[in-house]
Amino acid sequence: MNTSQYYIFSLLFLTSCVSFPDKGAIDFKDTNNIKHLEGVYKNKGDPKGYMSDRIPDFIPMNSSKKHIKDNLIKYINVKVINEKIIVQAIKDNCIAYEKNYIYGTDFNFENGKIVIENDFNLLSRGPGDLTLGPSYSRTVIGIDSNGDGAYHNSGAAAVLVLLTVPVAVAGIDEIRFTKLVMARDTNFIQCIE
Repeated sequence: MNTSQYYIFSLLFLTSCVSFPDKGAIDFKDTNNIKHLEGVYKNKGDPKGYMSDRIPDFIPMNSSKKHIKDNLIKYINVKVINEKIIVQAIKDNCIAYEKNYIYGTDFNFENGKIVIENDFNLLSRGPGDLTLGPSYSRTVIGIDSNGDGAYHNSGAAAVLVLLTVPVAVAGIDEIRFTKLVMARDTNFIQCIE
């Protein structure tokens, strides 16, 4: 390696990014019973304004009712029937839209958490990816030790950006959603449009 190559390599190495997070603050309730997820949750997470803090942004609803804005959705009602989870978006005390999720097809359940994404890539994340190297991402939703809903996303990568700049990063995003204690039955009616 000649001197100019050494300086270029040293400059690229010194300008690379390294970032590692802590373990995360959410302590999930460990259970084998998926029924503990049932309940009505506020559709406003804590910390507020942190990335996105609305449940439909994490749980894809694929609603054909595009005119319903997420900020009009006040609550998310979750029901469990056998191995199916029914997620209902509640607006003005009626169901604005709902989606059914089937265990084994749409999600997996382990240690009290719904695993939405568990992705590992050895070299590339697909066409158009400008990085090369291993990465992983894992997204789970469950109940925390206080009984509230919790979202946890963790990921890490050690890659070369544009095949020149080495970058090692890791991150954790966590949001809590208050589970409401309802004084009445949580059977909501369909909204009339």
